[in-house]
Amino acid sequence: MLKAATAFTAISKTVSDDAVQPSETVLANGNTVYGNAQTVQEIKTVTEEFPSIWIDQGSVVNVPEQEWMDIPLLPDWRDNYKPGQAR
Repeated sequence: MLKAATAFTAISKTVSDDAVQPSETVLANGNTVYGNAQTVQEIKTVTEEFPSIWIDQGSVVNVPEQEWMDIPLLPDWRDNYKPGQAR
């Protein structure tokens, strides 16, 4: 997995570069990649190396409750934020 993390680090630097002209490419496995030819090739390499990650198994990850992320809310959040009025 370190190899995949390294590849994604390189890709994120490429995509965030201001000189990149984003484009949309759909890979043979159905993944959509946004970026230049180099980005597409790097993502394609990772998806081919780790194909099982990109296949929908029809299940969800069971994260133990003690690992759930706490999201603190304001006490009066229901009064201040109505559906469709996020700030």
